[in-house]
Amino acid sequence: ITAEQIFSVAYNAAFTTVLLGTTADPIISLFRSNERTLDDVGTLKVMQGSENHATLDLYIKTAGTDITEVSPSIVGQPSRTMSNEIFLAPGSYEITLTVKDEKTVVAGPFPLEVAGDSLQEILIVDTVDPATADFVVITDVVN
Repeated sequence: ITAEQIFSVAYNAAFTTVLLGTTADPIISLFRSNERTLDDVGTLKVMQGSENHATLDLYIKTAGTDITEVSPSIVGQPSRTMSNEIFLAPGSYEITLTVKDEKTVVAGPFPLEVAGDSLQEILIVDTVDPATADFVVITDVVN
C-alpha cells in the first residue's frame, strides 16, 4: 500500500496519524491529539476507522451493565472521524459498539481501565468478518 498526503500543521501541535480506507483507496487521516490531561479524570477519544460500518453507536458503561439499560455515549459516529473528548471518573468500564440506533453488537465489550490524569485514544477497525469490528488502543498515557 502506498499512500501519500501533505498536511499543514501548527508548530508544537500534537497529532495522531492513521492509515484508513481500503487497500484500493487508502487515506491518511490526521487527528488532533490533546496531550494535556486533568488531574482527577481520564480523557478518552475514539477514532472511528471502520470502513464496513458507516456509523456506529458507542456505549461506555460500568463493567457488567447491560447495554439495554443505558443510552449510547456517542450516537452515530461516522467513519473516518474522531470523537470529542469524553471525560470519565477513574474506574473500570466496558466499551461496546453497536449498529447505529440499534442494540446489535458489532464489537465488545472491551475492558477499559481509567485512571485520573490519563489520556486514551482508541481506534475502531474492521475485522475479517464485515459484520464485526475491533478496538486498538493507540495511546494510553498516565501522567
